[in-house]
Amino acid sequence: MAPPVRTAAPAGCRALAITLAAVTWPVLLVACGSSNPAAPALTHGASASGAGTTSATTVSCALVPASAVQAILGLSVNDPTSRVHQPVIDCDYPDALSPARVMVRLETGVDAAAFASHKAQYASQGNTVTDVSGIGDAAFSLSHGQLHPSGSLSPTNPGVYATVSVLKGGFELTITSPSPIDRLEALASQVLGSL
Repeated sequence: MAPPVRTAAPAGCRALAITLAAVTWPVLLVACGSSNPAAPALTHGASASGAGTTSATTVSCALVPASAVQAILGLSVNDPTSRVHQPVIDCDYPDALSPARVMVRLETGVDAAAFASHKAQYASQGNTVTDVSGIGDAAFSLSHGQLHPSGSLSPTNPGVYATVSVLKGGFELTITSPSPIDRLEALASQVLGSL
């Protein structure tokens, strides 16, 4: 008996396979990340007064405690869960309406070019990105989404979210929340002050 002959898949099947891979890969990446609130932390070498010396700073969701989120953003959130995919830690702060009412992203090893690339990615998605001064080495903000016509929030309608992203040394902090941008800036300033 002759072995089966392998033929090329039709173009539609190849396109479907590529689409499925593109959609499922990020899901698998997130699913395989840690969701343990006590997940391992990263160590960040923060520049000390520009003198070229470094001191190790532990980077974890503990840098942004739920109590600070509650006090500054005015949202009743619970302690965060974290997903670690080095050099990034994503911290999700749940509330009664959402498993991630406030999202904080902590990333080490980010230089000015990478930060500019992150900013450009937001802009390429149709967001209006605004430079923010007075926080870190560089910062920007944006808002996205829309409030439901009734003005109410629900799990299916999270409302308007704002994002503030700040670079300090080689550390990038990004906070996304349905809070005014000035409150996000205040939270970012507090977090960066602890580095």
